[in-house]
Amino acid sequence: MKVHNALCKSGLSLVEVVISIAITALLIGLLLPALQQVRASSLRTSSANNMRQIGLALHQYAAVNAGKIPGPRYAANSDPTKQESGIHNLIEFLGVQASRPPGNLPADWRWFKPFMSPADSSIALLKPESDGNHGGAYICSYAQNISATANPPTFESGFIDGTSYTIYLADRYCFIPYPEGVYPKVFHIFDFWTPYSLRSPIGFVVGSRRASYADAGYFDVVPITSGNPAVSRPSSAGVTFQAKPPFNDCDVHQLQSPYANGLQVAMFDGSVRFLRKDISETAFWGMTTRDAGDIAE
Repeated sequence: MKVHNALCKSGLSLVEVVISIAITALLIGLLLPALQQVRASSLRTSSANNMRQIGLALHQYAAVNAGKIPGPRYAANSDPTKQESGIHNLIEFLGVQASRPPGNLPADWRWFKPFMSPADSSIALLKPESDGNHGGAYICSYAQNISATANPPTFESGFIDGTSYTIYLADRYCFIPYPEGVYPKVFHIFDFWTPYSLRSPIGFVVGSRRASYADAGYFDVVPITSGNPAVSRPSSAGVTFQAKPPFNDCDVHQLQSPYANGLQVAMFDGSVRFLRKDISETAFWGMTTRDAGDIAE
């Protein structure tokens, strides 16, 4: 009774207070999706800036190397833990310093901001026991298109399909935390009998699994081109990329986007695009080739 009297004295009835609370809750419910979209857009913009930085470094590298694009490299002793993504060659052109990783991750890992997508939630799940001869490794959320760079082209003559129609980098989880004892069928390029545990990061610029996609050395899905006019299709029918897959449903042989509605990519001309998740397989894999004559608009 005292509460009711206090409400009456303040000019509000109990019913009006309840209605006000209900309206406030409804407005919050309506605003949350919009706020989530704004946050997702901000993360995508920040990641696009990283990709543009790497793309600019790629062109700077080419400018001092007779137009040549860096391909993947291997250690002289063919040690599979020392394979390098071509992105490694761009570090000196990025103009930023690597830092120590946070928490209790191995001290010899390198935390390098342009290589880390703020949308890549797998980074936070990295574990110290994931260390597997990755000394000096750079964690990376972006995968180099190995199909277009395995035999390094030059900007002047290597792109029949055009640099603005060919993917250079794409989003990919840097880490897939498979449970203890679970070993998907992934093998080292030089040791075809050794199972590779994905409890270790897959997105290392230098490490057991280089930051790459369409990488035949790791049995990835790759483009197969045929016909006249030329059309490229995936070596596994129907595959393009996985859009924000749960970690227990990731396929290491294809890209994983951190976005639910598509995949962000950087083209060889330095531009950044967002590919919708319903993109056709021929359009996606046509953008993965560089000289097949299968230009995809």
